[in-house]
Amino acid sequence: MSLKSLTERALRGDGLVLTTKDKARAIAAQAKTVAGVPVSYADGGVASLDSGRYEDTPPYYAGGAILNDDFPGRGVRCTAGWPVIDGRGISYLLTAGHCGRPGGGWRNGEWSRWIGTATQEHAGHDLLLIDASSAGRMWDGSNTGDYTKRVAGWDWAYVNEWICQSGSTSGAVCGIQNTDNFTYASWFDADAYGNRNFLYDLVVARRADGGLPSQHGDSGGPVFGVSGVTDVVAKGTVTGHDGSTFYYQDFGTAWRDFGITPKIG
Repeated sequence: MSLKSLTERALRGDGLVLTTKDKARAIAAQAKTVAGVPVSYADGGVASLDSGRYEDTPPYYAGGAILNDDFPGRGVRCTAGWPVIDGRGISYLLTAGHCGRPGGGWRNGEWSRWIGTATQEHAGHDLLLIDASSAGRMWDGSNTGDYTKRVAGWDWAYVNEWICQSGSTSGAVCGIQNTDNFTYASWFDADAYGNRNFLYDLVVARRADGGLPSQHGDSGGPVFGVSGVTDVVAKGTVTGHDGSTFYYQDFGTAWRDFGITPKIG
């Protein structure tokens, strides 16, 4: 039975839908009812205990910690954005332009794995493509990456829309709402190389409870919406914050700039 069918059953009140890393094992081990209520199982993609945001291995997921290879041992860290593919079938990770440069290399958060080399940048839009093996999943949960979710596609950003981000410092943060400003432009603080950058066409959002929507190290990470029980939709990539105000580049701009689309999980 498809995940969509299971979700529809739950909404109708036909039973419970439980997500699990190993659906076959769960079905074999668990009862088909709980207190007389029918139970169905869906693949939830919970991460194994020996991997996470900082120990990611190929194919790489959105939300993993990535280290700029130009600065070995200095901890210049950002977050992997969306796993994407271009019209030629080449695989990439999308991240923030201020994190690196074309020709620069990237490793995972423990420096134990080579990820790839950045090949394309749109500096003004704060976008960078890393030529890398990637797959359509996103690390979710805490900043260690407790589990992953399936990438279901992408969509435009909308006024007053509620969004989340999943960075390698903050973990998943929700309760962030778009304003009506989708063309913000300003000088931003120094990038990884000490240069100030003039960025434009950014989306402005705000965390409703006044807390921090992102932190240092979250840059480049996935900005997402939720879809159904276990899926996420690509909305953009993290640029930065000023108090509770959040700045990000929408995925539609990356699609126009590079001709890329998210990999579907």
